[in-house]
Amino acid sequence: MKIISIRENPTYKDIAINYFQSKWPSVYPVLYEDSINHSIDSPNPLPQWYLLEKDNEIIGCAGLITNDFISRMDLYPWVCAVYIDENHRGHFYSTLLLEKAKEDISINIASVYLQVLFNEELYRVSLGQVELSKEQYNRIERLAEVGKASPAEVAEAKARVAQDEMNAVQANNDYRLALLDLSQLIELETPEGFLLEEPAVKIELAPLTPPDEIFQIALGSKASIQAAQYRLEGSKHSIRIAQSGYYPQLSFNGSLGTNYYSTINRTFSQQMSDNFNKYIGFNLSVPIFNRLATRNRVRTARLQRENYSLQLDNAKKNLYKEIQQAWYNAAASESKYTSSSTAASASKASFKLMSEKYENGKANAVEYNEAKQNLMKAQSDELQAKYEYLFRTKILDFYKGEPIE
Repeated sequence: MKIISIRENPTYKDIAINYFQSKWPSVYPVLYEDSINHSIDSPNPLPQWYLLEKDNEIIGCAGLITNDFISRMDLYPWVCAVYIDENHRGHFYSTLLLEKAKEDISINIASVYLQVLFNEELYRVSLGQVELSKEQYNRIERLAEVGKASPAEVAEAKARVAQDEMNAVQANNDYRLALLDLSQLIELETPEGFLLEEPAVKIELAPLTPPDEIFQIALGSKASIQAAQYRLEGSKHSIRIAQSGYYPQLSFNGSLGTNYYSTINRTFSQQMSDNFNKYIGFNLSVPIFNRLATRNRVRTARLQRENYSLQLDNAKKNLYKEIQQAWYNAAASESKYTSSSTAASASKASFKLMSEKYENGKANAVEYNEAKQNLMKAQSDELQAKYEYLFRTKILDFYKGEPIE
């Protein structure tokens, strides 16, 4: 059993288009074709389209779009086109598709939210660079007034201010675009006046929960695992139902009745009493030979149980693989954040020393600008590592059944 995201597996695009169009013929075909094609390269988290594959056969589908194609443009996001082939219904397969859609939208919103916070802090860093460049320009301009700095140095410092201001404008634009993406994702009419409350993002590194422990927690909360377990439990009952054909069957039946004829010269109550009848019967059926039909039903039920058992094992293996990958990504992001924090602290101290040397005439403008650029890069790397670490740890919390907040 495999859920296929068309965005992550674009080779299934044509298969998905044909399948959706065949199962939902009442929808204008070009709508599915256009939306599925758009989902592959879209920078936005939506739309998302999914196929459910079992034994190399597509047996179901679902979509996650911004809103209804037809009537409800006010509801967002919209789960659409959920379908399971008739021969495969009654096994909680639609739950797998819906749970996948819920997981994707939760993770996407968290990712875009953290991107907004990252771009906002990056914009603040760029504003700090502008202030430093302006201070340097003012200092050189004062030196030039007393003949201790050349016009070329003044022009270079002025150009540096302009360059940093342009970088700040670009950083602000990136922040606004990220805010627009988030506002569209949560279906706000406009991002104007939409500001995020700054969370307490002071990071205190704590040991990550071991993947084996997360896996044990996830076994009790993941819908895909629970659905596979329900199917396995149901198959055990199916075996007992099939085995019931081996046993004798005793049935009991009975009836009570009376009637009335208008042509008979007797009263209604007399006829009801005279024509009253009773019946009771027993039927005993002992199976002797039914062309091995019962045996074949039992074998089929047992094979189905083995199949569901394998599906459960595969679901657990896939879940454990996902958790391990998430854990290693979180561990790597933790190391990256620790290293980048150390580098940022060192760059800050280096820039402070370089500023003192520059003010005392022991360093030139090139060395000062290089130290300033190194500081900005270190601060940017630290911010990126911080939010990557927050995102990766939230993924681990998600597998532990904790809501992404």
